Order: sequence, then structure tokens, then C-alpha cells
Amino acid sequence: MECHMIENIPYTIPEKELLKRIDDRPSISISARLKKTIKIAVSDIRQHSRFKAIFGISDVDTENRHIVISDQTFNSRRLKKVLIPCHKTVVFITTIGEEIDRLIKKSMKRRSSYGYILDAAASVAVESATNGLMDHIENHYDGKVETTYRYSPGYCDWALREQQKLFHLLPHKRIGVDLSDSYLMTPRKSISGIAGLCRASLLKNGGNACADCPRLDCPYRRRN
Repeated sequence: MECHMIENIPYTIPEKELLKRIDDRPSISISARLKKTIKIAVSDIRQHSRFKAIFGISDVDTENRHIVISDQTFNSRRLKKVLIPCHKTVVFITTIGEEIDRLIKKSMKRRSSYGYILDAAASVAVESATNGLMDHIENHYDGKVETTYRYSPGYCDWALREQQKLFHLLPHKRIGVDLSDSYLMTPRKSISGIAGLCRASLLKNGGNACADCPRLDCPYRRRN
């Protein structure tokens, strides 16, 4: 699988999305003080983050019981269902860097309330930048294909331990991301996963495995 590295994908930190992470109550009111703190946190994220991504595009085999990408076999019934109509997959790891981790850790010690907001803002930033990576990949195909929803090890029925297999596919050290013995990434504000590539007309529910899941009360449920 040929791998590509990319840096400096634009991202946004929408206030509405950040508030959802800070407090998931639907009617949370935002004070002038909180608004100012959020503004400072967003400024700190922009100053100290450095987005990097490593990704590869590969054929995928879903003919048998498992998902086969390159020399690795993955086991997730729901992810397999999403990938069946796809002719290729995107395997990726993204990060906004270790400096953000250090800043959050320092902020948690000095003023935990600010550290919590900074942590939430960093999570929104890396999610936004990873979505930007998917857009970048789609644009490479001139709009002829779309990416499905992206899935990460530990999500849905995909075991976290398979993170190790995903890391075997990519030269992750090129972007400074490592994996612990418990399959967690460092820096913490990193995302790994797989998305399918296929024609939009073949995508069922936009490649959303949640559409077929009976757990309607799941807090991580994605809406089409």
C-alpha cells in the first residue's frame, strides 16, 4: 500500500460543537466569561497545534468472513457491511501533535477548569481536521467517489486491540504517533481509522453502520 503524508489541513472549532463536549445539556447558556475562556482556548489550540496525517489507499477484500486490507485482517461485522460496496479503502492516522498534550497537562495542573475546555477544544480540532483529510481525498478523485463515515478501532463492534494491525499498515512514526501496550495513541489528540471509497450511488445510508444498529439510545449514535 502506497502511503502519503500531509500537513496543515484547515480545521474549525465551532462554538456549538465545543459546548456540546463541555456540557451535553441541550439548553446550556453561555456566559460572557465562558465565551472569553473559549476564545482563549481556541487561540491556544491554533498557536500550539500542528496537524499531520499519514494515509494509504488500498484495495479491500470483503468476500470472506473478515475484512482484508493489504496483509492485515480485521474483524468487524458492522464495518464490513459498510465496506462491501466500496472498491477501495482509506487507512489513516491523524494528529495535532504532542505540544497540545503538554499544554493540556500543564493547564490541568494550574487551572483544571481551563484545562478541561482546552482538552475539549483540541478534540473538536482534530475531528475537524480529520474530516478535512477525508474531503482532501475525495477532491483527489474529482468528486467521482465519496468516503463513507470513518471508523476507528474501539468503535461499534470493532475491537480496540485491532489498532495494532492498523498501525502495521502505516509508517506512523513519520508523524510522531505511537501506540501503547494498551493500544492507546500518543499524542492523545490523534485519530486512526478506516473509511471506504466508493461511488455515492452505491452507498447505503452514507456508509453509516449506526443505521442498522438497534441501540437507539447509544450516545455515540451517528445520524444521517
